[in-house]
Amino acid sequence: MPRVSHPSVTPLDRQDLLQAGGAVLLALGLYALTCARTVHVGDSPELATVAATLGVAHPPGYALYTLLSCAWVSLLSAALEPAHAANLLSGLFAAAGVGLFWLLSRRLGLARAACWASTGC
Repeated sequence: MPRVSHPSVTPLDRQDLLQAGGAVLLALGLYALTCARTVHVGDSPELATVAATLGVAHPPGYALYTLLSCAWVSLLSAALEPAHAANLLSGLFAAAGVGLFWLLSRRLGLARAACWASTGC
């Protein structure tokens, strides 16, 4: 089936993907440098405990986050505290969101400089 392109949608090229990847790396690096190494206020203690024990968080339960964070904390258990590992995973998800937002902004026709500005990088 031929690919149909909408006239107002900007196609992505290799440069766009590389720059979105750069935004992801920048956001992840910044988050890794500044994330809490232990529990903090709010949901952090509960979600760190859930990640370490495969428990159940308060409703709605965050089922996918619980499964992914439990596997992530298990992989990094020898090197990091469970709370630090869970916080890094949250940073990884946030950085992925930055990259996706960069690509969406570009796809909607923004210039590359505007995409960088819109993602806060």
